[in-house]
Amino acid sequence: MTAETLTGNVIDVATGLVESVRIEVDSGVIESIAPVPDLVAQPGPTALTIVPGFIDLQVNGAGSVDVATASTPDLLALCDSLEATGVAGWLPTVVTRPIDEYREVIDRIEQVMAAQQG
Repeated sequence: MTAETLTGNVIDVATGLVESVRIEVDSGVIESIAPVPDLVAQPGPTALTIVPGFIDLQVNGAGSVDVATASTPDLLALCDSLEATGVAGWLPTVVTRPIDEYREVIDRIEQVMAAQQG
């Protein structure tokens, strides 16, 4: 990964305060966050709003990928697809099925988790 700089608005959801900031990121790690006083914080459709990654607590699938039947490569592609939309973490869920089918699904999910960790 390379170093990058993000400049945009950060919204404090507790207070509603909007502040313009510059965030320095190196190899995926935030190195610094600094206010940018000369940049006017204007939320709106053209403003860059910087938010933390979303956590999706129920993903049965997306697009053509069904968590219950997807191969490991398809689940990895689903991870990439979700990440591209701002999802930083997700909980794979499976719709009701015969109990003897769950082990295979869980095994594939474990393979994906292991691949993501290293």
